[in-house]
Amino acid sequence: MAAAGGPIGQNFVETFGSYFSLDGYKYILVGANAYWISLANLNDTDMDKAFADIAGMGATTVRVWGHNEMEESNMAPNGIYYQLWRGNKSVINYGPSGFGYFDRVIASARKHHLRLIVVLTSNYNQDYVTGGVETYITQVLGRDKWHFHDEFFTNSAVKSAYKDYIGAVVDRYKEERAIISWELGHHLKCAVSWNPQNPKCSPTVITSWVKEMSSHIKSIDRNHLVAVGDEGFYNRPNSKWTYNGRDGIDFEANLAIDTIDYGTFAYRPASYELPTHTDEPLKWIEEHGKTQARVGKPVVLADIGPEIRPQWLDKVVSSGIQGTLYWQAGTEGLRLNNPYWFEGDYVDKRSDTYAQLKKHVEDLGRRN
Repeated sequence: MAAAGGPIGQNFVETFGSYFSLDGYKYILVGANAYWISLANLNDTDMDKAFADIAGMGATTVRVWGHNEMEESNMAPNGIYYQLWRGNKSVINYGPSGFGYFDRVIASARKHHLRLIVVLTSNYNQDYVTGGVETYITQVLGRDKWHFHDEFFTNSAVKSAYKDYIGAVVDRYKEERAIISWELGHHLKCAVSWNPQNPKCSPTVITSWVKEMSSHIKSIDRNHLVAVGDEGFYNRPNSKWTYNGRDGIDFEANLAIDTIDYGTFAYRPASYELPTHTDEPLKWIEEHGKTQARVGKPVVLADIGPEIRPQWLDKVVSSGIQGTLYWQAGTEGLRLNNPYWFEGDYVDKRSDTYAQLKKHVEDLGRRN
């Protein structure tokens, strides 16, 4: 029997072997990415509308940003910022434009019987709109000289700053049942397009960092699950960069870490050079299902979209993957502090894709 959406009770979502579990039943982890909900400064009515649209397709889970680290001089008047940087010092924002707003996000999710996966930083900074890895690097180490992207994973002062933020947010919400898990970061890897990769950055570097940071979270919070939040790249002898560790990710090594509870991967065939006229995209899903079975921990397709094909969703079901989160939810007519949060990059609830996702929810329920 499977536990689907329902009122948030007294228990936390757990893992049992390669399954998610809640109240003694398998938990169906299915829903949407909606990183912007926790950043868009929505009023209560609009926030409820956004979560209601997600819940309407049978979702149980929403993946949101639990961070926005920003230099104080770059802050917008109506922005949501959880961490403010003044030079190389940061201040946690506990007010209504910070954690006070995130409290409202949790309350609205609860109202719609949705649980949250909370992402603690991102590999990408978005033009002074959202912070991320590069914010830590430039604020802690300064702008006066060039710094490689991988210093986020290796520099002791940068790591300490990230741990300070983890300590604040994780401790605040460690008893919150509407939260399923913490993810260390969105699509973490050795480089971004505007900051070339340091040749010294390797899977060993990031795996060591994952051990350190996931252990730090567990030292504060034993209630919630922890995942990396990466794209699921492998580190094997292979000519394809998604399989040979080029970007510093070793999906199998990271998943095997004791303080990592489940794995994540993304499905972007064009970006990952997996031609859709071949069976390579389906093999990508299938391979992660095999890793799930081999390691004995759940694996979640944490990022698929906005193009979604029925055969891809069917492969998720048949491969045993334990969760799907589409990219991304969006609701028209909301009063946003930034009109571009999800413009042109979301699944409309009136679309055929939305209907396919509703069917996928049902298929996962029948399988479990």
